Amino acid sequence: RLADDVLASGDLMGPVFRELGEAVRVHAEGSHSEEVGRGLLSVVGEFAQIAGWVASDAGLHGKAAETYELGVSAARQAGDRTLESHLAGSLAYQVANVGGPRGGRRAGRGGGGGGGRRAATGARLGVGPGRVGAGACR
Repeated sequence: RLADDVLASGDLMGPVFRELGEAVRVHAEGSHSEEVGRGLLSVVGEFAQIAGWVASDAGLHGKAAETYELGVSAARQAGDRTLESHLAGSLAYQVANVGGPRGGRRAGRGGGGGGGRRAATGARLGVGPGRVGAGACR
């Protein structure tokens, strides 16, 4: 988490997104109990928080938004409401700064439903009801 204090965000993109991808892969491809699956989803959410921040700091706002949305989805599936709220707040902060204050308020309330772009992002990265081991997404 402190690497961005000494390295440029562009230099962190590769390592951060590799770690996020690996966490997604371990969850999607691994065999684990429901409890371990929820723990792995929380890890995906934590990595998404860091990766989203790095991408936003690098000016890659679309990638950051998709990453935050992936994190919200993973945290929701893990039942980690605190992490879900933190990720939604990070997304709202970015939208407010890049896309205007009305969008920021909408994004901050966005911890609900499960469809649209969040679902597509989760499915593409292997985190979603149709892509993860049985029971792990509930």
